[in-house]
Amino acid sequence: MGDQMEKQKRRATLYGEVYRFSQNSDYDKMLKSCNRLLHEFPEEETAFESKIVACIQLSKFKEALEFIGRNPKLSKNLSFEQAYCCYRQNDVVQAEKLLRNSSEESGRKTELLAQIYYRLEEYEKCYDLYRQVIKNSNDEWESERQTNLVAISACLNMSGIENNLPHAKGDTFELDYNVGCVLVGKGQYAEAESVLLDAEKECVQTLEEDGVPEEEIEDEVSIIRVQRGYCAQKLGRTKEAMHIYTKSLKVKPSDIGLAAVAANNILSLNRDQNIFDSKKRIKTINADGVENRITRRQLCSMRVNQCLFSLHTNQYDACQKLCAELLESNPEVKEEVILIKAAVVAKTEGIEAAKKLIEKTISENPQAALRVRLGLVQQVLRGGKRQEAIDLLRNLGKDKYLPGVVSAIVTLYQADGDRNAAAKLIREAIQYYRQNQIGKENMSVLWQQAVALMMEQGDYSEAVKSLEEQYKLQPDNMGILAQLVIAYAKLDLSKAEQLSKRLPNPAFESLDIATLESPSWQVNLKLAKKTLKGESVPTSPVKQVEADATGENLKQVKKKKKKKRHIPANLDPTITPDPERWLPKYERSGYKPRKTRSKGKVDVGKGTQGATSEAAAQFDMSAKVRSPNQAPDNPAGDGPAVSAAGYRKDANKKKKKKR
Repeated sequence: MGDQMEKQKRRATLYGEVYRFSQNSDYDKMLKSCNRLLHEFPEEETAFESKIVACIQLSKFKEALEFIGRNPKLSKNLSFEQAYCCYRQNDVVQAEKLLRNSSEESGRKTELLAQIYYRLEEYEKCYDLYRQVIKNSNDEWESERQTNLVAISACLNMSGIENNLPHAKGDTFELDYNVGCVLVGKGQYAEAESVLLDAEKECVQTLEEDGVPEEEIEDEVSIIRVQRGYCAQKLGRTKEAMHIYTKSLKVKPSDIGLAAVAANNILSLNRDQNIFDSKKRIKTINADGVENRITRRQLCSMRVNQCLFSLHTNQYDACQKLCAELLESNPEVKEEVILIKAAVVAKTEGIEAAKKLIEKTISENPQAALRVRLGLVQQVLRGGKRQEAIDLLRNLGKDKYLPGVVSAIVTLYQADGDRNAAAKLIREAIQYYRQNQIGKENMSVLWQQAVALMMEQGDYSEAVKSLEEQYKLQPDNMGILAQLVIAYAKLDLSKAEQLSKRLPNPAFESLDIATLESPSWQVNLKLAKKTLKGESVPTSPVKQVEADATGENLKQVKKKKKKKRHIPANLDPTITPDPERWLPKYERSGYKPRKTRSKGKVDVGKGTQGATSEAAAQFDMSAKVRSPNQAPDNPAGDGPAVSAAGYRKDANKKKKKKR
């Protein structure tokens, strides 16, 4: 009886330690107390559950799963903890299975299941579960859940699933960052860049107020900067994007997924240039554990870029191998892989072999995407078969009326000189969009092409019809109105004059019309500027004002008078001067050199003009031999010498002897 009482007392003491350490968040000591408790009382289910909780708090998920596996009787109520450990170990499939088989019905289970769906990229299920969690919960984690909901909305938009849930900037930089990602998913890159810039400033300010070290601030803000760099890249500012990516990688972010994304974007900007830098970026992309930190779509894009890099660097065998691996893991990118393979075959086996490869793909899949068919057209054009390319484009069904396809066919027709066929195709495309009442933007592009072609062919009546219809849809577009005035000027001047009154008045009141109409402004712009109204020419030839670079120290400067040209008194204006009069005699076209007596060599005298043979000996330095006692050529008594620095030295001054 005494031993039993002692055991109960010991048991209560150990449970007291477990409770005290858990309240103090000292999970290392809590785990040790749990181990002592289970050593003395191996059947204690509460002690086992406490041990699993301590392992989770210490991020020892592998050990927790091993403990659960070795004690199935004690872990029958730990399905949630087991699922959470699997989730943290990136085994999300097993985690989902455990939660589905669990009988527990709680908010934490629903929230964990939503996070698992997020990892599985099943964003629609995740979105529905998170809305359910937010609706049924009311605690201090409300803002974090709202941030996660916006992140899921961003993933939906980036995956091509439109999500119109309204999002506004919040009180935290995390929420602002996710709002920026939503705008990126919708293609609103300028608006997203503005929101991300505000999120970056707010992030730096918040962390500085919390006393976070500068290195950690740079690490935290890197993800916002990389996303902002992506916006700059999509907006065409590639140099700025490259600078942002490089700066983010120099910080060496702790998130390997973020580093891989930045390296991949640099790889896409390098293309077939800067090969050594691209190889270094590929190593970052292929680092261990990257696939667990990025989405499947991002990983697929990285693999495609590696295939393209191998293609650009002529590593054809490596490219074929990467394409096979990519097709096995991501069957949805079959079209991109086929086009890359066709490019490899075109370089190794020829254009006809590449053409056959694409034709085989299309025959196996008659509903092949437009990009595959356009790849076939590209190979045909590379072979110089223009008419066959036109036939392939005309046989694209409804896709042949897309503005890009129409533009390609029109260009090919114009290259063949068949402008009538080009104009006919544009009219067919416009009629197609009119009948189906779709694609107003496409119609605008086609109208512009049609009008340009009609004006070029001189068909102004048809051009007027198209422009009038376009002007009805866009009455505020002054460019269309100006084109309409030009077209009417060829047909009806009164109508053109009437329409021209709607155009805005140009602000040319200060210009001289006579000067604009004269050709002098094209020849000499400075002379034309002098005749502009409101511009005064200095009348006094004596003085002008001059200022220094700072705008101060004004001083009066005399204006230099132009020198008059002096004309010789015996000048005959009827005779044209000799154009070679300024050249030496031996360089003139009529000069005939005299031959020497010895060996018939030509004696070309290029010495001093006017020098006699007697004076020549005076200037022959080779004839002079210096005697040992003779003074140097530049004697000290000749006068003051000039040093290299430009200062004169007294040559007569004797050097002081050293004492």
